[in-house]
Amino acid sequence: MRVEPTTRRIRVPRVLSVVDCGRVASPVTAASQVRGGAVWGIGAALAR
Repeated sequence: MRVEPTTRRIRVPRVLSVVDCGRVASPVTAASQVRGGAVWGIGAALAR
C-alpha cells in the first residue's frame, strides 16, 4: 500500500491471492471470482 502524502491518495500496486477452489467448471468464472473477492477485501479494509 502506498499513500501520497499531499493528496492522501491510497494505491495498492500489487495483490497476491492464494486460493484452493477445488474442481473448476469454468476457469474464466473462477478467475473472475478470485479477482472480485480480492478487490472487495481491499475495499473493505481501506474503508475502515
